[in-house]
Amino acid sequence: MILISVREKEQILEKLPNVHIHRTVKQKSKRHKYYMEERRDAMALLHEMRGEAPVERGVRNVRSKQKKR
Repeated sequence: MILISVREKEQILEKLPNVHIHRTVKQKSKRHKYYMEERRDAMALLHEMRGEAPVERGVRNVRSKQKKR
């Protein structure tokens, strides 16, 4: 689960209504947080909204290919 903001929650649910988003603290207070499941399509949308480069699955770090001396 990944922490998201209220605005991100609203935008994600508009485009992907089947994504599971959990809200902590069920009482009517401002102490709650929103957590979203880490589905591939939802994470890609979140990275796009945040202006981050999407993380590609299966791509390794360049240094891991170099031999250790």
